[in-house]
Amino acid sequence: MTSELHERIVNAFTATNRKNSKYDSYFKAYAQILGPFLAQKERSNSPIKLLEIGVQDGGSLEAWKSILGSKSQIYGLDLNPECAKLSCDDYKVFSGDQSDPSVWNKMINEIGKFDIIIDDGSHVGFSQSKTIDYSLMGAIGQEGVVIIEDTHTAYMDKFTGDGVGINFMDKVMDLASRINSRSARLQNDPSSKLSHIKGNDIARTSIESIRIFESIVAIYIIRGLSNSRGAGSLGVTKNSIVKDVRSESKLYL
Repeated sequence: MTSELHERIVNAFTATNRKNSKYDSYFKAYAQILGPFLAQKERSNSPIKLLEIGVQDGGSLEAWKSILGSKSQIYGLDLNPECAKLSCDDYKVFSGDQSDPSVWNKMINEIGKFDIIIDDGSHVGFSQSKTIDYSLMGAIGQEGVVIIEDTHTAYMDKFTGDGVGINFMDKVMDLASRINSRSARLQNDPSSKLSHIKGNDIARTSIESIRIFESIVAIYIIRGLSNSRGAGSLGVTKNSIVKDVRSESKLYL
């Protein structure tokens, strides 16, 4: 599925009638990120609903329609109101700021929740973080994928000029800590550095995993995730070393 999907993505993005501006390294990442998810959707015969933030000339929306098929529902969001004029039979474009909750509420009320959200918008850490927040708060349904593009901007000064100064990769590391807070071992360790993360934290209960590629971060959402439990075997032999000596090492690398 992944190699066939990669070829489909490359062909779609290199043959659009309208301009798109994707780095070629993104195509393989897209195939790896979306392959299993799309295969699952195809087995259930469920149409894909995709939102891409940052429309520009509409070439990317055209490509996603080609990749995901005629049954797919493709939407765009752009700060430039002129982009709304690109709406056609294949996709619809909304106008608004990706960091504005009223914009998200309007879209969800009108068309429902999304399966895939791709953020190719402002590339500013604050706005990218808001895309994750709104996805967790309801823009993504029971299961879906959020893809943040151009995350290399987290290392460029001009993309922290939003007055908030959020570095998106710091946000990613914070989300990783919320995934790890589900560990059975941390729950029983009074020295845990993650004890501030509460059991009902929405990222903790909704983010299954995070994948990091060059300039792309993918966040997989599955609602209702629970804490891990202890597992393993005591073994059948009576011989046991018992003592754990890892903490006694004096070697520092």
